[in-house]
Amino acid sequence: MPELSVTWIEYNVQSLLTDLRQGKLGLPEFQRGWRWTSTRIRDYLDSLYRQYPSGILLLWEPLDREDLNLRDFAIDSDNGFPADRLQYLVLDGQQRLTSLWKVFEGDVPMRFNPLQETFQSENAANRRSPDWLPVWEALKWDIDEADEELEQRFSRERRRDVRKALAKLQKIREYPYRAYVLKTDDYEAVVESFIRVNSGV
Repeated sequence: MPELSVTWIEYNVQSLLTDLRQGKLGLPEFQRGWRWTSTRIRDYLDSLYRQYPSGILLLWEPLDREDLNLRDFAIDSDNGFPADRLQYLVLDGQQRLTSLWKVFEGDVPMRFNPLQETFQSENAANRRSPDWLPVWEALKWDIDEADEELEQRFSRERRRDVRKALAKLQKIREYPYRAYVLKTDDYEAVVESFIRVNSGV
């Protein structure tokens, strides 16, 4: 019977997105598709912003990667990296990783109000309001160089609080994740682990 060992890896949001972009993370064939709604993504984003716990990740490192049946993440990523860059298959964490990608790329447009420190799915009303910033753009701003943008949107009295909230928003990139890694070629043990994690036992 093939052996199964369990180790830990420490990530943060930025390193997970980098590995996803570089093709180092994949999905096994038995994974379901991406299903999170915009409301679920909004609430997840709020948890990261407030540094609330959001679970761990479960990864599989197969010893033999040949003849693996894989499925694609629901993301638009033409990374150009060869298939042998694959390191881990995601058993638990697909919904979170895919949602992070879509938020950071603007594929699921979210808005952030730095005065209220709240998130909303993008809609016609918050697109018109200067108080609601597009999250995917704000995550990339150099806050020290964003004077012109902030001056157009906020009064001088409010800008200090806005900058503090933006700095907190950008700390999402540093949000830590710990991942369990199952290292084995015991396919049945991997599938059983997946089933148990998703059933909460």
